[in-house]
Amino acid sequence: MTKQSYFDLTLVKRYFHLITFKPEKKYTFSSMLTDLEASVKKNVFYSTILNFNVVEAEIISNMPFFGGEEDFSVLQNGQPPYKYEILLVNMPDLNMFTIGFPFKLLAKLSLDKLINSYKLLSFGSFIKCDVNNLLIKNYKNDLSYDNFLAYFSGLDLIFPGETKINSVNLDGEKPLESPLFIDVFKDQLNDKKCHLERCSIKCRLQFPKDGIPKTQANFHIDMFGNYKFYLHGSGKNIFVVPFLFSLLFEKGCLHSTLNNPINRLKDV
Repeated sequence: MTKQSYFDLTLVKRYFHLITFKPEKKYTFSSMLTDLEASVKKNVFYSTILNFNVVEAEIISNMPFFGGEEDFSVLQNGQPPYKYEILLVNMPDLNMFTIGFPFKLLAKLSLDKLINSYKLLSFGSFIKCDVNNLLIKNYKNDLSYDNFLAYFSGLDLIFPGETKINSVNLDGEKPLESPLFIDVFKDQLNDKKCHLERCSIKCRLQFPKDGIPKTQANFHIDMFGNYKFYLHGSGKNIFVVPFLFSLLFEKGCLHSTLNNPINRLKDV
């Protein structure tokens, strides 16, 4: 049985860096595409469960963001200009849109251009997640929204006042259920002796509904507004994004920031 491909992507089976923007003035999803100088290749629209659409687009650049990978040159001669695919998710009900970049440097240069040349931050702000508050309010581990299920699968705890240890990483299927977290770190979080800076959240759309496919993704989220996930070959796990942000919005942990998140991104 042939797996359905939702997009015509070359850059798959790799991590995508996601940045989310919330417009506060007359700045639209189309404005973002225009300012990125991105040409649309495909537009996938859904409006039944959540009102959202996903756009596959291309950016042309003279910068080689890849190394030892396939030829991204427009003329297929290994020389500039190069074309790179990006994914954009428009979430009008939340008044947000997310941009996904396959390379960190491409994300940085694109955002610098939007901020410096097009004065992006005069039209709105980036959206960050208060991961520490999300954790403290959801020690039961499982999070849900409609047919969407998520849970913590990794925690990066920071101990700012500690001299012998400054960070602890807890990974596993469900680290919140481990005796180590329950007996040691939970109380330290509640007492503000440490805080969560980054986390991993496993997300799953549990069953196909109204054309939205069954899929899953593991998102890395930090406190600065960086979101990162591994894009599957079919590209379909991009559909997890609007459900994840709807859940985070419902939990009250999304906040605006005028700081460029990519400048604080630590590789995970």
